Amino acid sequence: MAGAPIRREGWVDRWITFTRALWWLTPVNILTHAWATPRVVQATDWTPSEFMATDWTTAGMPVFDVAQLILDATKTVDVPAVANPLFAYAPAGISFLGDSVDFCRPVLVPVPSWAFAAQITASGLWRHDPFASLVGPDGIPHSGSDDSGYISATIGSDLLTPISCEADALVGFFDLPGRNGVETRIGSLLTFPVPAGARNLVFGFHDSSGWSNNDGSVSVKVVFQIPP
Repeated sequence: MAGAPIRREGWVDRWITFTRALWWLTPVNILTHAWATPRVVQATDWTPSEFMATDWTTAGMPVFDVAQLILDATKTVDVPAVANPLFAYAPAGISFLGDSVDFCRPVLVPVPSWAFAAQITASGLWRHDPFASLVGPDGIPHSGSDDSGYISATIGSDLLTPISCEADALVGFFDLPGRNGVETRIGSLLTFPVPAGARNLVFGFHDSSGWSNNDGSVSVKVVFQIPP
């Protein structure tokens, strides 16, 4: 039994295939499909005035909006010299080792639920007492400082892991549900992964004692990055 005749593709068929491919690449078609079904990921992560985390889903492939692609959720805060990171969980209205907890609270930056990593840059000058020399966020070179004396259940820092690093450096940690964050030297530049469950980034300074007499501030810029 003879088989069905084989139909060879002619120039007309090739032209039709070519024009269809061109249509899929036209700006009108791309915009029609890419912007068709907006969906808010977490409207509660950031207020509309700060950043709206929005993605766009087309045929199962995520396409992030322009603000997310360009900014990756940028947040800039001013960290005063009196900010003690180990006071993050301390009860209000108390003093500890001569410092008012309310006056020396650290600065908290909310972490978006989709954040994969945090890129941090910092600049500015501060000092650990009114008569000391001003230093930047990298602290005093070739020096060492240990704030383990502020690890105490009284101020809720007993589950945190303290750090020993350059005196007067900008430091911080991720606020986790178990309050078991690891204090990290940030300095003027650091990028590190966001751990699962992180709620806030906590910023302060590495001063061995007596934050209340510190002077100055540092501007900190955080760029939360989306997964690759």
